[in-house]
Amino acid sequence: RIECHGDVVMDNWSYTGPAQTSWERMQASDLSVDKISGEITGRGRGRITRVQMGTSKLSVSPFDRGSDGSRPDGDRPDEAQGDPNQLTYLNVEFEDRIGGNLHDQTVSFYGNVHCVYGPVDSWDATLDMNDPDSLGPEGVLLTSDQLTVTKMASPLDGSDSMELAAEGNVRVEGDMFNAWGHRITYDQAKVRLILEGTRR
Repeated sequence: RIECHGDVVMDNWSYTGPAQTSWERMQASDLSVDKISGEITGRGRGRITRVQMGTSKLSVSPFDRGSDGSRPDGDRPDEAQGDPNQLTYLNVEFEDRIGGNLHDQTVSFYGNVHCVYGPVDSWDATLDMNDPDSLGPEGVLLTSDQLTVTKMASPLDGSDSMELAAEGNVRVEGDMFNAWGHRITYDQAKVRLILEGTRR
């Protein structure tokens, strides 16, 4: 087990052959990593940033698909999948704690979670979650009490894909839509956004 105290920064790069496919940076306080079980825990305020190859066009049509993910006028996989050479940026900031598992490639964030997601032009580019007008038509802002990010392989081509699940006072803001709910999930590979409410 590795335990770090204070302001901890961890970087990770992924490659397919000589080509870089992703970069991740985790910043947290009192971070603990169990190398055998893969469990990670952290206390206090922190953030995680990820840039990866490939993007899905969430803002194109999160609500105009059927329950099976198809379009009324016929699905167009090339548009749904987006550009495999486009870089996608994800930045999550939280105030309470972080938990997850490296083997399962799942991380959960707790306490006033703020997230920004969208395409960028370079590995060192960023998106400003305090300036929604700068995000463009495919950028998305998300706030919630809790957010879980899971990395998985896309069923379309095996490339890295992400699934986001937010709970508690969830709000999603895009260039063409705003959404509110108790729980919102987004599957990057299927380009599917699902909202769930409570009995109220």
